[in-house]
Amino acid sequence: WTLTASGWTSVACFDACAGRGGSTIVDLTANSPTVPGGPTVRQFLRLERDGWTSLPVPYATSVTARQLVTSAGRAEAWTVRVSDDARELSFARSRPGAQVEVDRTLYAVPEPAFAIGAFHCGLDDAGRMTVAINVVSPGGLAQGLRVVVFE
Repeated sequence: WTLTASGWTSVACFDACAGRGGSTIVDLTANSPTVPGGPTVRQFLRLERDGWTSLPVPYATSVTARQLVTSAGRAEAWTVRVSDDARELSFARSRPGAQVEVDRTLYAVPEPAFAIGAFHCGLDDAGRMTVAINVVSPGGLAQGLRVVVFE
């Protein structure tokens, strides 16, 4: 399977990580063949030593609003991204021998008019994600720190 054989153009690697166990995660950008002049689509792929490759999962989101987080040993990877309205963090994850999951909500800002600012993630080899989220008010006048642990 290749992006260019499927009609995708301007394919570029945004990030990649190889785990000690031989799994590799590749985060790509590409221009869609079905939306000329449309947004750049992000593709998240998992490659295993035995040649197994996950199906690509497209994301039409900005580079700055998305992080690829990997565990050191298994190279399990989570992509964490901010919604277009900056009110939710969602994630998709790839586990060894499994396809990438669909987007799931990691955190939603409960306060009206507040939004997600900067966020930082960590992932361990047991599959636990810890996220520190800076929640900001309109104009950035008030800020709060939220820490979310997801297993």
